[in-house]
Amino acid sequence: MQEPSAAPPSRRELNKQATRDAISAAALRLARDHGPGGFTVDALADAAGVSRRTFFNYFPSIEAAVARPVEEFLDDAFRRLDERPDDEPVMDAVLATLGAR
Repeated sequence: MQEPSAAPPSRRELNKQATRDAISAAALRLARDHGPGGFTVDALADAAGVSRRTFFNYFPSIEAAVARPVEEFLDDAFRRLDERPDDEPVMDAVLATLGAR
């Protein structure tokens, strides 16, 4: 039996994802430029083009906004590592997984 395909995300969900991505990208940029504690929520919201209130609708803290892309990267890396052949040497699998990005 064929599984039904998932419905495409709604425009609202796409907009929410774009906002979340913009906030995380701005957080990483500011962390690189000013250090992890070198900027405020107001500066982050301004850099992302959102209000302070919108920032807090998406993230509880600056740290959460910075951590999100790191967590997504690690989740993806572990998923791809799981897909490698079981008999592959560990270091070969890790290098192939991380080199595929």
